[in-house]
Amino acid sequence: MVSPGITGTLALTICTERERITGTLALTICTDKEGITGTLALAICTEREGITGTLALAICTERERITGTLALTICTDKEGITGTLALTICTDREGIPETLALTICTEREGITGTLALTICTEREGITGTLALNLH
Repeated sequence: MVSPGITGTLALTICTERERITGTLALTICTDKEGITGTLALAICTEREGITGTLALAICTERERITGTLALTICTDKEGITGTLALTICTDREGIPETLALTICTEREGITGTLALTICTEREGITGTLALNLH
């Protein structure tokens, strides 16, 4: 038997007029009884400096357990813009905990953004928590 599929979608946009920095994060999670698949797509661009980054991640798991860790760094010396993405997926047959952390900062303008997403699901439901800090 296949359990009902669980899907989660997160869209984040960060804009600053002075530097025209935009960031978009999209996360999709699907699961069934036999296997868990996760796909992460990240796109960061700034029009002024023409910096673009794209990351695609696919994780497949067996029935019992999976752990995945991904680290991405995008930097440019001219503007001192750095981006770091860390993804950790841990699961067992009964519950799927997932944590996604995204940090974007630029030293020149002192702009920092932090995104923390937590998705916890059981077979019957899904909960999501989003925290965003800009300063």
